[in-house]
Amino acid sequence: MGRIESYQFELGDNIGAPDAVFDEVFLKSCFIDLPGAEKLYDTSNPFSIILARTGCGKTALLERAKASFDNVVQVSPEAISFNYISNSSSIKFFEKIGVSVEPFYKLLWQHVIIIELIRQRFNIKERGDLESLRYRILNYFRSDAEKEALEYFQEWAGDFWESAEYKPEEVVTKIDQQLKAGLGADFASLSAELSAADAHQKEWSGRIIQKAHEAVMNNAQLAKLTRLLAVLNREVFNDPSQKFIVLIDDLDEGWVTDNNLRFKLIRALIETVKTMRTLQNVKVLVALRTDLRDTVFRETTSTGFQLEKYKSLFFELRWSRQDLEKLVERRIDAEFSAKYTKDAITSKDLFSVEKVDGGKKPVEYILERTLNRPREAIVFLNACIAKALGKSKIDRAIIRAAEREYSRERFQSLYEEWGLEHPLILEQASILRDLEVPFCLNDLTNDYLRNHLEDLATSQDTDKLESDPIMRRFLHNYNSQTSNSKEASIIDACRRELVCMFYKVGLVGIKPYRSPREWSFIDSPTIQMHEIDTGSSIDIHIAFDLALRLQRKGSRKES
Repeated sequence: MGRIESYQFELGDNIGAPDAVFDEVFLKSCFIDLPGAEKLYDTSNPFSIILARTGCGKTALLERAKASFDNVVQVSPEAISFNYISNSSSIKFFEKIGVSVEPFYKLLWQHVIIIELIRQRFNIKERGDLESLRYRILNYFRSDAEKEALEYFQEWAGDFWESAEYKPEEVVTKIDQQLKAGLGADFASLSAELSAADAHQKEWSGRIIQKAHEAVMNNAQLAKLTRLLAVLNREVFNDPSQKFIVLIDDLDEGWVTDNNLRFKLIRALIETVKTMRTLQNVKVLVALRTDLRDTVFRETTSTGFQLEKYKSLFFELRWSRQDLEKLVERRIDAEFSAKYTKDAITSKDLFSVEKVDGGKKPVEYILERTLNRPREAIVFLNACIAKALGKSKIDRAIIRAAEREYSRERFQSLYEEWGLEHPLILEQASILRDLEVPFCLNDLTNDYLRNHLEDLATSQDTDKLESDPIMRRFLHNYNSQTSNSKEASIIDACRRELVCMFYKVGLVGIKPYRSPREWSFIDSPTIQMHEIDTGSSIDIHIAFDLALRLQRKGSRKES
């Protein structure tokens, strides 16, 4: 203490940016090596998809790869014209009649990834580089079957030196033509009958379905690309001392306008990651939000799907309180020791109080109000520093003022993270406002819930109501003529669904009878309706106390 007594917080002081893309300086000097994360960069290890919630540091791990390896390429989903797929008449036709075209979505991902890998491997920057590669690569293809793979390389050679803004229109056009050819004369006659209104109701003959399946599975492009991967593994990416890393991020951004298509493309990417493991010295690393993964599997899987077959691919990124505290302390030292002294600076030097409410040290108090995510800790402490402008220390009043701002932002961010799946999440969460916590299921009375749900039904537009799963089921099952007994059953189902949703997004933790309290960001990520009984104690996370104006029963003993 006392080493920075004469220092006053200045405009621009902070411990880093919440977004890893703009946090380069702190990422380099303050990176925390989490247990197991090094396996992501091991090409022999199956971990390929960094799975975590928003703000946990997925992008930071990708940025770490960029800084640590020579042969790193980045594939931007936004730079690929995936929306062009929606113009393919044959792909639309095949999907309308229930025939999966996922192999072609995989082909597009593989096509783009292979282009980037070959560019990197042979340092292709202009057409002249490509011409010399043509002669060099001829010797790689030995058998007649591999000569077909060579045809694929030669056919798309132009893509290997053109700009990084991929244009798969030609690939999609070729697929389109091949699928139509697979159905022959049937395609022209059948597509004329197809309309958006009756596509899903029409019964298609087994012969047509079979021909469509065969057109997909026997496609020449797929066969050539599979053989090309085998040749690349044997002849091109065969040096263990040369590791190649492919990075894919921003899958939760608006790179495809149609969400259904986006889900299918992400599912195809997951399958592509498995396929690309054929290349022994290549690692495809994908950053994927946990909730988006769950939505993708829910929307794209059929009966018999087994998540266990994919688990080896997923590296579930989680932070302990100890690692978060280490991160905060490193960032404080990096920001303030460089400005004022050569001595190490710790959080004790920034705060005027040793303990805050509940007897917690200031950093413990801040971390208790996070869902164990670095971004939240950075945002909260930055808010404290901003409100201490012109002062030499952060006192209790500043912490509380920063907390009010942080709590409101944290509540609003629920929509940013979960709004795609639950577009009315903020309106639904408002039923918790002014509650005394912890509470039980029955504290959300039937009358209170019914009034709230009816208000939502009349105040929100139809599209939002239909796209929100809880409100959609409520409106489909409930009306003014519903009997009292059925109404009670409907309201109870909604109550349990809401609590399950609140648990999933981290808003509440649930303590079943005679069991410890569970939080989705620490324990099981979801909970089922039947697991919540009337005796379960439901607590709202302390991060939302001020935003929801909560009243706590006695002193808080658990976080």
